[in-house]
Amino acid sequence: MYIITGFGRSGTSFIAEIFKECGYNMGHLYNDKIKAGWELHEIVSINKSILTGDYWGEEDIQNQMRTLSNEVKVVKDPKFIITLKHWIDAGANIEGIFFVDAISERY
Repeated sequence: MYIITGFGRSGTSFIAEIFKECGYNMGHLYNDKIKAGWELHEIVSINKSILTGDYWGEEDIQNQMRTLSNEVKVVKDPKFIITLKHWIDAGANIEGIFFVDAISERY
């Protein structure tokens, strides 16, 4: 699994849209009004559970992380900045990370 992450409003959705246009399933969570999204619900849900403290080593969530990392090719969630270590510790198959620092002009 390749991960797209970066700080909010840095251009992660723009990069995710490029992958979407290349045929990758980037999810359906997109808000055209704020030009942000392309996040898979399952990924967002796991990352939220990590951030809220509902995770901390739960085996079923770790299994989900491993399964998703083998089924999904590219994912995007800014929360990976904080949660990535948990995915690595769970044994997720992470092939690469695209960290978006900033894109100066918005699309």
